[in-house]
Amino acid sequence: LWSIVFFGWQAYWAGTVVIILLILSVVICLVLFARVDKKAMYLFVPYLIWCLYAGYLTIGLTLLNT
Repeated sequence: LWSIVFFGWQAYWAGTVVIILLILSVVICLVLFARVDKKAMYLFVPYLIWCLYAGYLTIGLTLLNT
C-alpha cells in the first residue's frame, strides 16, 4: 500500500502515515515472533531496517515538498 500511495498517487503525507503504521506493525510482529521463535524474529529484522530507511526517505521527501 505504501508504494501505491507514495509513488502512484504522490500523496506524500498519506505515504508518511502509511509507512509509520507499517513500521509499527513490523515491530509488533517482531515482538510476537520473539515469543514463538527467535530465529523468526531475526529473519524479520532486515525488513524492519528497510522500512525504517523507507520511512526516513518518505519523511524527508514529504518535508522537502511541503
